[in-house]
Amino acid sequence: MFRPLATSALALILGAGTALADVTPAEVWESLERTYTDMGYQVGVGARSEDGDTLRLENVVLGAAQDAPGQFSATFPAIVLTDAGDGTVRSVIEGDIALTSRAPDRMGREGGFDAVMQMPGNETLSSGTPEEMQHRYTVPELRLTGTALDSEGESPLTMVLTDFQGNQGIRQATGGGNTQSYDLRAARMQVQLSGQGPALDAEGEPDTGEAAAAESFTADITAEQLALVGTGTTPGGELDFENNPAEALRQGLTMDGRLSVGPFSATMQSSRRSVEGEETSGTGTAAAEAGEIGFALSEAGLTFEGTTRNMQVEGAGDEMPMPLSYGVATGTARLVMPILRAEAPQPFSLTYALEGITLDESLWASFDPESQLPRDPANLNIDLSGEAVIATDLINADGMEQTEELPIQPRSLSVNRMALNALGATAEFGGQLTFGEDPSQPVGTLSGDITGINQLLDTMVAMGVLPQEQLMGTRMMLAMFARPVEGEPDRLRTELEFRDDGSIFANGQQVQ
Repeated sequence: MFRPLATSALALILGAGTALADVTPAEVWESLERTYTDMGYQVGVGARSEDGDTLRLENVVLGAAQDAPGQFSATFPAIVLTDAGDGTVRSVIEGDIALTSRAPDRMGREGGFDAVMQMPGNETLSSGTPEEMQHRYTVPELRLTGTALDSEGESPLTMVLTDFQGNQGIRQATGGGNTQSYDLRAARMQVQLSGQGPALDAEGEPDTGEAAAAESFTADITAEQLALVGTGTTPGGELDFENNPAEALRQGLTMDGRLSVGPFSATMQSSRRSVEGEETSGTGTAAAEAGEIGFALSEAGLTFEGTTRNMQVEGAGDEMPMPLSYGVATGTARLVMPILRAEAPQPFSLTYALEGITLDESLWASFDPESQLPRDPANLNIDLSGEAVIATDLINADGMEQTEELPIQPRSLSVNRMALNALGATAEFGGQLTFGEDPSQPVGTLSGDITGINQLLDTMVAMGVLPQEQLMGTRMMLAMFARPVEGEPDRLRTELEFRDDGSIFANGQQVQ
């Protein structure tokens, strides 16, 4: 819902600095106007006046192209550019920036947002040469206030960045285009988000009956010590990344960045009224010592990675049997994914790890009051790689609708590692699979070891979680897929073989 609002606001902050690459106010504005036009936007100026070394532009409107599927506009009451007399140009945006967007979703329902961006005391100083410029931003407080609109209701949003500042370098490329580097920082970010509207029915449509169910939520997010560092390449010529990002990437557009934050926390509240009038509610909190998100986008594909440290999550609600509270010492994820159509297979990879998973003692006490289960921190590790044919441009909004084929067709999968360590038991698997035209019939082998499972089953019987009369049946079912390792009675080994006729064998015994 809020992706257009976030991306448009960031584009205004970064894009305005991107164009400030000349040494006089008039040349700065010409560069700014040309940059937005090349990106596919239309730029209008209500009034223009020059007084000595100062250029004043009033009622500046940045809008989407006429043939764009949606409507977007940003209105600046005034932009004042002044020659500072020391080789720099000082640019100031006066007044509140009005942002408006309307666009249909995939179901044809109109959505969008209305917002106001306030930047009192903002200033940009540009220096260098037209071929290589440096820009320094200073915004004591950036406040974005708006409302996202869709068929499910309205969602007010307020975001405040304190002590926002940064540097950006731009080098013009021979033959057009440029390369960029940026380093943006803020002391604090505060976000307040809320929403309300009808609940969705069984078909995923808003319930609009006379006694319709309704839902609402609020969220407050605070983050300290934010930093966004990255680079980008813009090729020469006109681009339309907003409406045709796949083509822009093929032309040579690249971008990468890394967002890091210090301590951050979030609180959430939700409520729901059923058709019968029953009210239910829930609350949740999340906090972490630090976090980091990295991304890279180019013709080669998308790379996304994230890390959190010392995260703590709590939740409670009328529909939950008990409050939930858990912690994760370290969480990491990394995805490398091709996103542009190609006939040849392209590589992909996914790694995901949760280290040091712990449950709150009150939660342990609710189902294991006698401490019979080991309470050592649990760990989960997933490491996958392979190749797949991308049948359509995944990054385009209508990419999935352009082909009747599966958009992602796997050709090979390497399970480098899948491991879980919890409750005194461990399981670790790996193997190789290949795929033909039917991805539901892989060919290859997966194998792995399970340890501690017999002791865990005995403990669950002692706790009363697993009835004694079901223990034998559970072990017989387990024996169908795993066999004991000689000399290690508490270690089981399994080997799953997928054959090209669709049959599956477990330890040499056919199970399908």
